[in-house]
Amino acid sequence: ADNMVGRAALGARQYDKAVAAFTAALKKNPDGCNAMVNQGKALMSKEDWANSFRSFDNATRCDPKMSMAWENKAYTLQKQEKLEEAIQTYDKALSLNPNSSFAAKNIEVCRTNLAVRKANMEMDATEAEQKRKAEEEEARYKAEMEKQKAWKETTEEDD
Repeated sequence: ADNMVGRAALGARQYDKAVAAFTAALKKNPDGCNAMVNQGKALMSKEDWANSFRSFDNATRCDPKMSMAWENKAYTLQKQEKLEEAIQTYDKALSLNPNSSFAAKNIEVCRTNLAVRKANMEMDATEAEQKRKAEEEEARYKAEMEKQKAWKETTEEDD
């Protein structure tokens, strides 16, 4: 009954109610793999990535051949920016369901995001190096200006 209430609440976009119902269903039946997946979906709908990951992780341990649980687990990793782990998890989903366009598409999204992340890190390093060099040049310039000022003051005193 709790599972049915949860599914109805999930369909009605009442995510808190759905989470509560699936949690109640899992208390009564801790081995309810489908309830774990549905709980994860409700949490995912709330963008509660860490808790939805836990639900899907439990589901993949409950039924290691449930490709949907692996796909959703990977998606929660992707949303948490754990892209390398997400790719590995999508690969597991694809090994169970080679026709999953969702997993295949999101592997490419993760790879693209990793490339962008790498490029951004390289750009940040280049900018930091340029800033460091500019600060060194500024310090040299100021030191030279101080030397010239001191020399000028010294030569004016001599006159």
